[in-house]
Amino acid sequence: MKTIDLSGNTFLFFDGAMGSLLQSENLPYSLYPETYNITHGEVITGIHEMYLNAGVNVISANTFG
Repeated sequence: MKTIDLSGNTFLFFDGAMGSLLQSENLPYSLYPETYNITHGEVITGIHEMYLNAGVNVISANTFG
């Protein structure tokens, strides 16, 4: 489904708090969050799945930094 189709008379729910969740997953302060996409892809995928299970309509890329 396209975003434009969702934007009628309903609320759109986006993901959020990526930085907080990455820090809870022990993201080192010296590492750019975007690097975590490559080095710990399973963590990023798990966070996105958590948001999908919570009912979000839109998932954004991990570009926290």
